[in-house]
Amino acid sequence: SSVLAAPAEGGGTPRWIPGTTDVIYSTFTARALVRQSTTSSESRSFPAPTAWMTDVSPDGRTALFLTSRPGTGEDVLQVALEADGGLSPFLAGPMGERSAVISPDAQWVAYASDESGRSEVSVEAYPGRGRNQVVSSGGGHQPQWSADGRTLYYLTDDSAFVAAAVERRGGSLSFSPRRLFR
Repeated sequence: SSVLAAPAEGGGTPRWIPGTTDVIYSTFTARALVRQSTTSSESRSFPAPTAWMTDVSPDGRTALFLTSRPGTGEDVLQVALEADGGLSPFLAGPMGERSAVISPDAQWVAYASDESGRSEVSVEAYPGRGRNQVVSSGGGHQPQWSADGRTLYYLTDDSAFVAAAVERRGGSLSFSPRRLFR
């Protein structure tokens, strides 16, 4: 077994890459994402703006990360973990988008956005874009999918933990949120 040493420039927001023994993490001062093997010294850097990892696709081929850019605020970008490692915007509107997580079936991304004037949880088709669906009402933050993708969890503005049951209807989803506890 091996232990990863902290990079000299500092690092954070690590995520496992499914199907591998690798992690990917942000190096804040080096402005890069680093894919590091946990069983060897092999690593690969992807130049990126200041970034906070949010998720890796179930197939391990794409990572989503949050960055802050002039003019658009907080945006979610994606990086290809194979091929050339090119960066591309995924959620990059005029409002802040954050906490993007990919569903276990890799069909949807849940995220928090302040498009309505306060943070709400929404979902968007993945990898292509479609019309977003707002899940929360009254505030929503930090979405997380259940392992089977049948529930989307999130926190509300008043610190309630919500479980939203997910029902698939053709090319869309419907949600039945239920407050679990505060």
